[in-house]
Amino acid sequence: MPACPSSPVDATRNALTAGFGEVQTGTIARRTGAPIEKDPWEWSAGFYPGSNPGEIRTGTAATFDHARADFEQAWRVFLSNRTEADFQEWRNARDWTDRKYAMWKAGERLPSQKPNSLMRCPCGQVFDSHKLEHTLIHVPHITAGRAFAA
Repeated sequence: MPACPSSPVDATRNALTAGFGEVQTGTIARRTGAPIEKDPWEWSAGFYPGSNPGEIRTGTAATFDHARADFEQAWRVFLSNRTEADFQEWRNARDWTDRKYAMWKAGERLPSQKPNSLMRCPCGQVFDSHKLEHTLIHVPHITAGRAFAA
């Protein structure tokens, strides 16, 4: 089973981001705000989307080396349950997020954010609700559907 390659986030070894190819698979970082008597390191192994709730593993450790060893063990278990489709799901979400933010930066709206007067009638036909002649045809279907739902 392949090891999970990692790349340091900063030179002080306060954090490490792990990756498998271009998929970010987890982190090991020094905890902030934890009491002095608690483990100072935390780790997380897994990625979403591409996994199910509860599959991502997390933990704490007394030293960086212990955190890394625990992470590697958890990663091996996580990886053994993954398929290429899981990795592709993560890539697709990353690519969609990149496109979404590029659109927003360019001042564009997502298709779901654009005003639209098209409606789907309970009879299945799509019509323009801003055109009276289209709306009148479908009023009986819409009101019958509402009366039935009530």
